[in-house]
Amino acid sequence: METGPAWGSDHFPVFIEHSLEPGAEAAQEEPDADVAEEEQVDKMIENGKQKPDE
Repeated sequence: METGPAWGSDHFPVFIEHSLEPGAEAAQEEPDADVAEEEQVDKMIENGKQKPDE
């Protein structure tokens, strides 16, 4: 992964190379989120949802 050059924005382009390998999922464990991280994610999801009355 690398960032590209600035192009007039406050964000840099990001280049990522993916490699899919059969059986790799068995070697990669999913990280466990702690309670604080789960609460933060739930809050971000709720904040991103459109409310019907808006």
